Amino acid sequence: MSDYLVNLSRKGWFRGTVRGLNLPIPLPATLVRASSPWAEQPLHHRSYRCEGEHLEVILTGLGASLANEDERNDLAVFDARGLKNIQDLENLHKFFAPLMKRLESSGRLIVVGTSPEECGDTASQAAAGALAGFVRSCAKELGKGGVTANLISCQGAPDLAPALAFLGSHRSAFITGQIIELKGNGIVSHAWTKGLEGKRAFITGAARGIGLVTAERFVEEGAQVLMVDLDDKEGLLEKEAERLGAKALALDITSESASAQITEALHGNIDLAVHNAGMTRDRTLAKMSAENWRLALDVNLGAVERLIGTLPIEQNGRIVVLSSVAGLAGNFGQTNYAAAKSGLASLVQCHAPQLNAQNITLNAIAPGFIETRLTAAIPFATREGGRRLSALGQGGRPLDVAEAITFLCLPAAQQITGQTMRVCGGSYLGA
Repeated sequence: MSDYLVNLSRKGWFRGTVRGLNLPIPLPATLVRASSPWAEQPLHHRSYRCEGEHLEVILTGLGASLANEDERNDLAVFDARGLKNIQDLENLHKFFAPLMKRLESSGRLIVVGTSPEECGDTASQAAAGALAGFVRSCAKELGKGGVTANLISCQGAPDLAPALAFLGSHRSAFITGQIIELKGNGIVSHAWTKGLEGKRAFITGAARGIGLVTAERFVEEGAQVLMVDLDDKEGLLEKEAERLGAKALALDITSESASAQITEALHGNIDLAVHNAGMTRDRTLAKMSAENWRLALDVNLGAVERLIGTLPIEQNGRIVVLSSVAGLAGNFGQTNYAAAKSGLASLVQCHAPQLNAQNITLNAIAPGFIETRLTAAIPFATREGGRRLSALGQGGRPLDVAEAITFLCLPAAQQITGQTMRVCGGSYLGA
């Protein structure tokens, strides 16, 4: 459903009245989102100011243009890998302070840093660690203007272009206050146009919501998609698959034959796996039945763990699982659901290194408050809290999650693995 406050905020008279009367009403900005597939120059029409060796070459190569010092700009990017001690952090203030009010709505603040684990002494470790708090604070200061702030943390000498292309574009509109870790050395594939061409993918929970929009994005990027969901009387799965030119498979992912059925449907060749299917059985722990506890754990965690362990993913494949901010932070009445989603984040972190030899990446997405048919049924006060308790002051869309999933499945995302990316608008829940 639409967000009435975002809709009102688009009207000049409403914004003027609120500001003129000094009313305590938040005015969230309208977020600009991508409306077409990836292009060869992902940052075309974006202007930038940057500080750091090689950044200008990378950003220009991605299609962005250098803004004059006195102009408003879309991107402010700072390479902090050269900061060696706490005193060097003054360079953050020197670069960003003059630019904070010159960033356009839906602009991007991006810091590139070294992982503290890579630093050789306590002073450089402290300086590297300080970047996370700096970026998260900037996200809160800039969020109501629709501007995001994120950190790219580097281990080794990775290729910065993919992360800059995603975080600097409109595809990351609902991602802010986050740390994207890059691990590796050297340049990776920059095949942006039709980056999933010829890839064979399956998506569970694909009949509606996030799963359906992800299927749409995969098809747009050239993938051959198998849409998996429970059988339904209305035939929704079959109808959507036919509309997209995809294949449909009615399947209970908790069944013993789930892995074999998916493998057979894709003729034994799987490049991309998106484990999106999930369900809730909410009750406080004291009132929760053993059956509802078991069901939520098996659908949300057990089935995913079994499929990851048995499905034959091809070399250079991608696996993405859907966790949740509720799982990372905990949520009243959701001990079963939160345990399962937290378990997924742990599974990703621990199992990803075992897939490195095959160049298979494994990551999780943790959505925050996303506007779906399920959130539309939430009582008004609870829904408003979910929307406003974030840096961006509004809910996200299924497309925001689908864009993150699609990015993580591109060849360009090879150096991102073992991570949980929050698509939550800078949610204060568990921040």
